[in-house]
Amino acid sequence: MKPKLTVMFREEPDRTGFLFDMDSGASVVLNRTGCFLWKLLEAGTPPGELPGRLAEACGGALPPSAAAETEAFLNSLRQGGWIGE
Repeated sequence: MKPKLTVMFREEPDRTGFLFDMDSGASVVLNRTGCFLWKLLEAGTPPGELPGRLAEACGGALPPSAAAETEAFLNSLRQGGWIGE
């Protein structure tokens, strides 16, 4: 799963960011967690490793719903056309 080539990512100083699709003109705002996960996807991290990498970044303490929320984030990116298989 990789970001589409037409999608640009910009991270702001407060570590939030946004995605912009150069083909459609669509944009979406990402919170800090979304930015963290997006950068992992850009680096080629397999989706199944994202919850573990997030846990590492947070010192290992994540709520039980973190894996499901990560999958929901990925699904929203898929449905929005921001990433492809």
